[in-house]
Amino acid sequence: TKQLWSAQISNAHDKIQYESVCQPFRAVGTSGKDKHKIALAFETGPKLTIEDFNARLPKKYAINKIYKSELTKKQAQELYPEWYQRIVVEKGERGHWNRHEGIYHNWIEKCYQGTEVNHRYYCLENLCSLAVQCQIAPEQVEKDVRELAEYFETLTNKDDNHFTEYDIACAMRTYEEPTESAYRRRIEFISEKTNIPLQRTKRNGRKQEVHLKRIRAMQEFDDEDNGTNWRDGNGRKPK
Repeated sequence: TKQLWSAQISNAHDKIQYESVCQPFRAVGTSGKDKHKIALAFETGPKLTIEDFNARLPKKYAINKIYKSELTKKQAQELYPEWYQRIVVEKGERGHWNRHEGIYHNWIEKCYQGTEVNHRYYCLENLCSLAVQCQIAPEQVEKDVRELAEYFETLTNKDDNHFTEYDIACAMRTYEEPTESAYRRRIEFISEKTNIPLQRTKRNGRKQEVHLKRIRAMQEFDDEDNGTNWRDGNGRKPK
């Protein structure tokens, strides 16, 4: 991506836009944001494999860590019988952890404070991803998305780059039709796409056991003060 957005190719080389391989694009023959321009596509060669891509990349960027279990199905059944029954035999879905609602609202604040023009879509799409993880009600998501989209439109600095209903609809698809990627995202991926810096939570040198005891004590103090129970609505849901 960085090579394609170099100064020799693009005049926006200082504001690189990263696109997901799952990012939808306009159908060939339809108009774009500029109604006088038609979307075109060109066949330039055969399909490329991972090996083909690696041959064109510097070695440090090569894709060489594709995880694949070395266990046979029989070994997996013996080691993880409950998982095997639920996923392999019953064709069940992979389980997910739910996150605290505060993470969702915190991201909204980050969007108001740090969103840039060329990263607006991914900021909104990530909000929809967090809405899935935090189990936010549809009415609340719709309200927050609309309000944030209105703010994003105020950042528009070119007539051909408005934040449109199409952008909103594409972002909302993550919430309305959640896939595995809506639940599992690395903060490095989010930061790269949104250009909003994120850092992992640190234990400040404490061992995990000590750190967790401290967190639980803080949670119990907050519960006593607020009359709440932090466990309500959190954790993995039973099947």
